[in-house]
Amino acid sequence: PGDRDDWYDRAATAASTARRGEPKQTRLAPPAASAVAFADEALGAFVGEHALAAYATAILGVADTLDDLTEMTDADVDELAAETGMPKLKVRKFKAALKTLQGGDA
Repeated sequence: PGDRDDWYDRAATAASTARRGEPKQTRLAPPAASAVAFADEALGAFVGEHALAAYATAILGVADTLDDLTEMTDADVDELAAETGMPKLKVRKFKAALKTLQGGDA
């Protein structure tokens, strides 16, 4: 009766802390991209146009310019997706955008 450390109190404290803190990162909600600076404006525009801002840092890890990005293969995209937790549908859209960029059909 006098023990305040029961399951309800722990759950209520955890919920209160969660409401005040940062939202947890999940596969469905990647972290918001902080202002990532692109040296190549075309690459920055591509990332923005295709809603890839949450993965901007990872993309900059493999490509400095839009021309570099055109050299990515499906395997490269799959590797980037695995490293970042990119959802499957986003991967498909990214691959389609790359195909268009590379001059192929989406």
